[in-house]
Amino acid sequence: MKTRVVIISLVMASFIVALVPATSTESIATRDLPDECVAPGEEFIVTITSPGTGQVIENLEDGLTYVGTSLEDYQVTISGNTISFTIINDKTFTYTVRAPDAEGTYHITGIFKDLDLVEHNIEGDTEICVSEQGHGGGEAGGESGEGEEIVPTRDLPNECVAPGAEFTVTITSPGVGQVIETLDEGLTYVDSSLGDYQVTINDNVITFTLAGDTTFTYTVRAPDTEGIYHITGIFKDLDLVEHNIEGDTEICVSEQVPCSDADFVLHLKAGWNLVSIPKPITPTDAVTLFNLSWPETAYYYDASSGKWINDCNIIVKPCQAYWVYKTKNEDICIYYDRSTLLPPSQQLYIGWNMIGHIDDTAWSIEDFLSVTGLENKCSIVCTVDHQGMPHNSLKLKCYYPTASGLSEFNTVLPGWGYWVFVKENILMPGTAP
Repeated sequence: MKTRVVIISLVMASFIVALVPATSTESIATRDLPDECVAPGEEFIVTITSPGTGQVIENLEDGLTYVGTSLEDYQVTISGNTISFTIINDKTFTYTVRAPDAEGTYHITGIFKDLDLVEHNIEGDTEICVSEQGHGGGEAGGESGEGEEIVPTRDLPNECVAPGAEFTVTITSPGVGQVIETLDEGLTYVDSSLGDYQVTINDNVITFTLAGDTTFTYTVRAPDTEGIYHITGIFKDLDLVEHNIEGDTEICVSEQVPCSDADFVLHLKAGWNLVSIPKPITPTDAVTLFNLSWPETAYYYDASSGKWINDCNIIVKPCQAYWVYKTKNEDICIYYDRSTLLPPSQQLYIGWNMIGHIDDTAWSIEDFLSVTGLENKCSIVCTVDHQGMPHNSLKLKCYYPTASGLSEFNTVLPGWGYWVFVKENILMPGTAP
């Protein structure tokens, strides 16, 4: 797994900083530790904020023990008391440390190494107090946060979904603890954006154990019977205090769904989406097609000029891919332009290009590369781990034509977008309606 981290880091270095338009040029990383003492043997959370792409290398004082992280296992390398985190747009992440059995003050220091291999000291907290007095005080701990309101929320689709259709549930919470969701009879849990080890299923009760996952999604399949169905739940914090999850609780299941007459439905999720349209449409700008309103936005990387264009400057076309940021889930009805007789095409240039799937059915990636002429012409193809990801935890998965054992996907999905690195200029064909 370590090999995959190195390969991904190297091949992404030339473009990853531009995957989503930067919001800050700050290059200093910071560390946040608990303000109060922790008990001997107790676990505590370390929060790291950084520019998001590079390496965070942390050194734990003897006695402190690394436990786990909100990142994927393959992003972490452990060497004694030195923990290295390889990050790709993970601007904020957490890791867990176990305190030693002996009381005292312990230290954590570290650096952030950017893509130019320049090292920056991680600022912020460096000391953690370990004391039998624990968090400093039971009922006397007037500043323990007892009065702070924790408001976890749930976001469900605004529109009805068809019987048997899958839909996405988005949970936002403080990020450390447990989310316990109860689904109405008829609703079926499918999967989530978390690791499998973070999910426990007990009939219609789904428990998600979080370690810094402030926003995550899970997928549910609607029943075959029309009606209004409910999802309720709680967030249980580290003190085992239960908080009701607010926000949406009802999902409408109906045969009368939007886009029933459309040629294709593009499912945009709350967060960042990497998407495409399969076939030609009447020329439409990104703001209109994706129904964008501030702060929602869309971006396209023009490989011919090496520049980003955005929003109204983008005319949405097949064969291209777009970053689209949405504040809530939305289905976009796509109607093909059947007056177009010739298939579309897209000129690709040496280096990184944003491309889309050229059909409204899933293909194997081998078939996709063959039909588009990219077979033997590209060295890597990448896409998002899932649609609708927060800006600070964007994760990619990649396919390596010459190293299939390292590849993380093998199916090209309709409506999804992809990054491809081509070794020569090539004209990529699409398909007509």
